[in-house]
Amino acid sequence: MAFWKKQEKPPVLPESDLPPEKGQEPSAASTGKPGKKPEKTRRKVDFSQLFYNNKFILALSFVVAVCIWFAVSYSNVSNRPRVVYDVPITIEMSDASREAGLRVFDQSQQTANVSVSGNSIIVNRITAEDLEVVGTLSADVKSADGMTTYTLALTAQKKGGGVLSDYEIVSVDPSAISVDVDVYEEKNFTIDNNVKYSVNSNYYASTPTLAAETVAVSGPRSSVDKVSTVQAEYDIHDALTSTTTVSAKLVAYDQYGMVITDDNLQLSASKVDVTIPVYLRKTLDLTATLSKTPTGFGASRLEVTPSRIEVAGPEDSITDMTELSLEPVDLSQVDFNNPVLEADVTLPSGFKNVSNVWTAQVKVDLDGYSQKSFTVTNISVINASKDHSVDVLTGSVNVTLIGPDSIMSQLTADDLYMQVDMTGQTELSGSAELAATVGVTGSTSCWAVGKYTISAYIG
Repeated sequence: MAFWKKQEKPPVLPESDLPPEKGQEPSAASTGKPGKKPEKTRRKVDFSQLFYNNKFILALSFVVAVCIWFAVSYSNVSNRPRVVYDVPITIEMSDASREAGLRVFDQSQQTANVSVSGNSIIVNRITAEDLEVVGTLSADVKSADGMTTYTLALTAQKKGGGVLSDYEIVSVDPSAISVDVDVYEEKNFTIDNNVKYSVNSNYYASTPTLAAETVAVSGPRSSVDKVSTVQAEYDIHDALTSTTTVSAKLVAYDQYGMVITDDNLQLSASKVDVTIPVYLRKTLDLTATLSKTPTGFGASRLEVTPSRIEVAGPEDSITDMTELSLEPVDLSQVDFNNPVLEADVTLPSGFKNVSNVWTAQVKVDLDGYSQKSFTVTNISVINASKDHSVDVLTGSVNVTLIGPDSIMSQLTADDLYMQVDMTGQTELSGSAELAATVGVTGSTSCWAVGKYTISAYIG
């Protein structure tokens, strides 16, 4: 701040003491003589005295500053350059490129800087959202053999619909970029399980299951064609004792078993859940059963081979189990000279056959039994519908029986009978072959070997 020293004004002398100015008559007071009446003089303003006034100097300084600011602002408003940074680069595809399935998979730069010029009030408000930088790809499939690099010239333009438009685009930096182009391709691959794990010796791990069986691999054709397999990979370090689910990473491999590291390849999923079912192991006895058991024929007459197998199942279900029943065997199918039948091994739901034995041999002990043939003529029908009549056309049937020696030695054909049970066969009519069963009057210790039918007419 400037300081001014206030000057002392010279003392004002009485008008009578002032010397007369040049050409002016001395006043009467100065001469002591009476004279004319003095004329009234006009007071003059001394502007030089204003510069000794602090208030005047402050006001003047403010006015000068405002004038200078307006002068400078006016000179900048007319034409002022500015650079707008980080404007996104858009790649436009020609119709030929689009029809050929071409796609840009990489570009040397994602943004550009655009120089604009115009009214400073306008250009100062321009942002990257008001501009767009475009490069046009006009290649076709004939000029793209695998991954191909093209150089695209860039042009900057104002976005349509923008409020700010009164300015000029001067330049764009860079003026061109390089892009990598190839035909887009997508293939589905079956996911191979490659989860590494171990299982406690008392447990059994079943085949792992994947939450998804396939994965889509997409990207440049030159990259997708290199993929041979996609594997789900995970390492479990601790021995498993229960069913475990892990999120395994999906990894693409080429035909030589090498991992493919290509940023242009895209997998529809990066991971997949892999579940490893783990069951408790246990060895169970196999026991044979009969579909129909003759009186006095005990289970001790059935010998199973193998007698035991190892299975695995949920721990809460298998812990208390000691044996496993085979599918029932039918003595009517036994060969008296080679009394060995096969029975299927079936497991409860959720169990696994660790021994991988699915059939067992059941040897029937026929010691004390004998086999004999008879001709049966006593044939009857039971449970026939009241609306139908059944006429048996077969007069006699030859049957073979097995039974205890003590009974078989006394049996005659008159002790045997055949029955046809028509229960549920209400739709039959006309000539028909009907299944028949063989029975022995007064005995349930014998059984017929084979299956028998008779002919009948149903009216």
